[in-house]
Amino acid sequence: MPLEVKGPGLEFVDYREYVYGDDIRRVDWRVSARAGRNLEKLFVRVYRSERRVKVIYVVDLTSSLGFKDKLEALAFTVGLHARISAALEDIVGLITVTHEARFHGFMEPELLVSRLLRMICRDGAAGSLDISSAARLVSKVAGKSPVFLYTDYANKVASYRRLNLLARAMGAPLYAYIFATPGETGKAHVEGLTSLLDFESGNALTVSLGEYAALVRSHVASVKASLGFSRVFEVESLKQAMAYVPSLAVSYIRARGRY
Repeated sequence: MPLEVKGPGLEFVDYREYVYGDDIRRVDWRVSARAGRNLEKLFVRVYRSERRVKVIYVVDLTSSLGFKDKLEALAFTVGLHARISAALEDIVGLITVTHEARFHGFMEPELLVSRLLRMICRDGAAGSLDISSAARLVSKVAGKSPVFLYTDYANKVASYRRLNLLARAMGAPLYAYIFATPGETGKAHVEGLTSLLDFESGNALTVSLGEYAALVRSHVASVKASLGFSRVFEVESLKQAMAYVPSLAVSYIRARGRY
């Protein structure tokens, strides 16, 4: 259904009185002059858009996101982006990956945040599906809508590549927000041995920290290359996410604006 929008629209609808914050370029000076002496009142042109912009969130809630505060950082970031989409009057589609890949439908951004928080509070991080399990749902519901992926590095490189190629084929590049601690990106420089626990499989492995860091850095570089370096935003912790609010917001607005 057509609706009033804050930016330039497609079709003129009516006039209304100017309010603080309106784009001065939308003021109709002739109508304002006829309405009162000395332009005591200004009137702006109101336009309507033929449809609301749809965006898709693919949110990874599998067990690996339960490490440290990655899940909290993810929830904070999704909430921030949903708030921006609410201000832009978007409608958001939610796909989650846990024990299953599930499409929750298109909804108002505020409802999406409420539903996602209920899932996190009830189940936490659970499941071990690869993010590629969401590919079929993305192909069914995304169309040309922008796709935003919220995940970590605990997936195969081929899975990130598959999602990215799928989104590009539909005309909507994929943008990824990846949550990972310094140790999970190979930035921690510590010598010795350590035991690694796979949160999803439960398997443990003893490895050299130096060899592990090198393997991790290689994996991270491959993931970023498969997604496109300019389309990856990395977050290390909730504290960093809160400090990076302007960057998180600007990167999201720019990505959405390319649609």
